[in-house]
Amino acid sequence: MDLLDSTPAGEQNQSQNWNRGGERVVVSGGPVLLEGMLNGPPDARAIVVFAYDRMAQQENIEGALTALARVDQQAGFVTLSVNLLTPEDEALDRSTGFFRENVEVLHQRVIGIANWLIDNASNYQGISIGYFGVGVSGAAILAAAEARPDAAHAIVAIDPRTDLVRSKLSQVATPTLLIAGEDNSAAGQRSREALSLLSSDTTLDSVAGMKELGLKNRLLLIQGISNIFDNQQALQTVGQQASEWFTKHLI
Repeated sequence: MDLLDSTPAGEQNQSQNWNRGGERVVVSGGPVLLEGMLNGPPDARAIVVFAYDRMAQQENIEGALTALARVDQQAGFVTLSVNLLTPEDEALDRSTGFFRENVEVLHQRVIGIANWLIDNASNYQGISIGYFGVGVSGAAILAAAEARPDAAHAIVAIDPRTDLVRSKLSQVATPTLLIAGEDNSAAGQRSREALSLLSSDTTLDSVAGMKELGLKNRLLLIQGISNIFDNQQALQTVGQQASEWFTKHLI
């Protein structure tokens, strides 16, 4: 099944070959268009959105994210890696810092991406969507899952800035794997607190249903590590654990 076989004819020829080394695509992020890289097996029935923000992370982690996405592709998932900021956004952020922690804007763009995927899937009933994010983008995917719980079926977030979305966590019903370096005390503390808050509002039907199914959230602390992206072995662990999480909850 081609996830994009409902795109306009002029774009379809390009998208039909996206699995051969990946295809650059332009996706809707709500009111803006965002550049992304689509890759994976054409018959996949699940897709993982890798949402990132170069300005907020202030480090070049795109190579690491590409490697992590490849693990999911090998497990049978389509991956869509998307920078949540346009070049114009990045230029503005360099002078103002406007987007750096602006989860209100970023989570709307994640929702826009999910809407784009749903609208361009030929048979959405058979497709599950997972979110993968880091830092501020990790907070954005949690906020997006809270705002539109029907779109997200699994989340993996590395060192998410959960302090930016604390008030939303109790209403996130999507099964969530939080990952942090054990030696990063701030990230570890945030993630521990977030784990206790996730889906704590049991008055929500979706949360109650999730608990009845035994879908639980989890915190993974990588021992002896502060910055996961500085350690190849830690990245391998994250890739394996994330792939297993998505396999459990998306397939």
